[in-house]
Formats: sequence, structure tokens, C-alpha cells
Amino acid sequence: MTDRRDFLAAIIDRPDDDLPRLVYADYLEESGDEERAEFIRLQCELAKLPPDDPARIPLAVREKELLKNREAWIVPGMVATRQTFHRGFVESMETTAESLVRFADAIFSSTPLRHLRAANADGPVEDFVRIEGLKYLTFLDVSNCSSPTVNRILENAPLARLERLAARNCRIWPEGVAAMAGSPVVVRLKALDIAGNPITDEGVAIIASVPSFAALNHLMLRSNEQSEERCIHLMGARAIADSQTLNVLVTLDLAGHYIGDAGLFELGGSRNFGTLRELDLSYNEIGASGIESYRSFVNSPLASRLRYLNLSGNRIDPESEAVLREWQSRRADRKLEMGEPEGDILE
Repeated sequence: MTDRRDFLAAIIDRPDDDLPRLVYADYLEESGDEERAEFIRLQCELAKLPPDDPARIPLAVREKELLKNREAWIVPGMVATRQTFHRGFVESMETTAESLVRFADAIFSSTPLRHLRAANADGPVEDFVRIEGLKYLTFLDVSNCSSPTVNRILENAPLARLERLAARNCRIWPEGVAAMAGSPVVVRLKALDIAGNPITDEGVAIIASVPSFAALNHLMLRSNEQSEERCIHLMGARAIADSQTLNVLVTLDLAGHYIGDAGLFELGGSRNFGTLRELDLSYNEIGASGIESYRSFVNSPLASRLRYLNLSGNRIDPESEAVLREWQSRRADRKLEMGEPEGDILE
């Protein structure tokens, strides 16, 4: 006879499939838990609808009403934890690594957890990497830990399904980037966010040249106000522009670095980036050469494919702004962000 544990095991093993969830909803309804069953069906239906579909409105109202029961449906006992439902179950969680270690069995046997933000991973890292349930994750955020901890997790944790990794502000230097490149997990990543790390041009060159990073669609390298010597400059921009492996990038975030006009020229002149659609170059000391830098860039093959460009915080005089606005007007779905400073570049 099938019991609750069997239903949950099927849901956890097949997280993309609605059928096990709907079968479980039928079981719950037959067992008298009608609101839980309704919630699962309702969220599965919401997940299928486009964000602007009017049919979402009554479903969202009813969803809010049913969420009065959320305390009975979340993983119990976890303090200072944010748990988010998707398609009827907790799929996202923000907690401490210590709490995750403590409640791992209860979590991964009761819900198809896929997205995890784990704070303070340095202390319990040896226990953390032994959690078998990590094999179900598609997104992991271990920001604000140390670079050795990040690499310990990548080397030893069972992250067989991981597609997105965030390790912001982890003091990852170029040698840390090189260590990451040796992990079998990185080969499978589609999104990597290592903002706020002192990777410098040397670290960028590793990312741009090592095949381990070739599957990336989204690469977030914003400085998060790192000091200039820890940032990306012309040579880093050149390494990205010349990369023979970063061929499927859709999003590239280089905000807050120092690539300057020469770096903008290198990126615009690249023969790569056939898939790039979103580019953030805000606060990069661009614009010292005036209109010529921007005119060259907006007429490049790269710019012709972009749907989003952020140049906020760079020097943009009125003539340059006109050139950029004209570029934006060429496509109705194109978004351009500009802003201060018009005079000196902000320090």
C-alpha cells in the first residue's frame, strides 16, 4: 500500500513533473486534507500561466487565503528560516548552514528543495558537504563565506544537478578561480555569480580561457565596490572579448570596474557573443573620449544584438546621449540605462 512517504519520494525524485504532485493532492483530498490538496493543484496551475494572464488574479487571491496554513506545511522547527512555496511545496529556502545540517533529513525527505541560500558555511562545512540531499539542488548560494570553503563545497558536496552558483564576497582571488575551474560541478554551471571578489584581470583571463566555464549563460562579476587594484581593467575586458569558450553568454555583468573606453572598444569589437543580450557596464570610467567611444560601440555587431545595456555612472555628454538614444530606438524591446555623472567619473 502506498503511503505518504512513497508519494513524497516520487515528488522529490521527479521535481519537474506535475503528475506526482497531483496524485499526492488526490491522496490528501481522500485523506481529508482538502485545503492542502487545493493548494498544490492551484500552485501547479499558476506555474503554467504567463505573468500577465488575467486568469492568475482569482487564483492568486485564493493562494493568499490558503497560505494562512503555511506554518503547517513548511519544514517544522527551523528558526530564522525563509521557506518559499512553488507548485505546492517548499522549493526555496534561506537558512544557516548549521541549521541545514541539523534538519537535513527532515528537509530532504519532506519537500523537493531545489534553491538554497546557506549563510555562515565556514564553520560546519565538513558536515555540510556530507548532506546527501544536496544532490537535488539546482541553485546554491554560499555568499560571504571564504574561498577555501567554496572550493571545499565544489569538490566534495554531492551537487549532481547544480546549475547556478552564487559565491559573492568570498575573497576569491585568481588562484581561487583556478581552483574552481578544476571542479566537475563548474563544468555544468549555467550561471555563476562571484560579484565582490578580488579576481582581477588574471582571474577573468582564467574564466575566459578555461573550457570549464564554457556552459555559462549568465556571468556576474560586478565589483561591489572593490578597490581599484582588485578590479577588472582593460586586460580583463580584452580577455573576455577574445574568449573562445564563453560562446553562450546571455548576461554579462561587469558593473563597478575600470575597463574604460578602451575596454568598451574591445568588447564592441569582439567577434564572439552571438547570444549576449544583457550587458551591465555601469560605473566603469567610460566616456573620457566622448562621442567616438559610444558611436563605435553602438555600431558594433555586439550592440546590435543587445536588448539591455546599463551605462549608468559613466561620463555621457549630450552628444553621446543622443547617439545612445538613437541606438535604443532601433528596437522597441531595447532597454537603456544612463545616469550620473555627466562631468567627472565618480570615484
